[in-house]
Amino acid sequence: MTQPSRSPNPYQSPATTTSPTSLVYDDGLPPLMADPAYWGMAATQFFGAFNDNLFKQLLLLIATP
Repeated sequence: MTQPSRSPNPYQSPATTTSPTSLVYDDGLPPLMADPAYWGMAATQFFGAFNDNLFKQLLLLIATP
């Protein structure tokens, strides 16, 4: 009896080795720090929180006699 063949993993890269300068790990996913989308989301969250806290502090400074 033959076993049914498994379908290949779509996230698996064809390379089996990862060089230090490679942007893809063996499982086919990019490292987080090399992903531009990560930095965009991190910057958006940072500036959003900074903006909220800045306006809160300015409002408290203005409202305090």
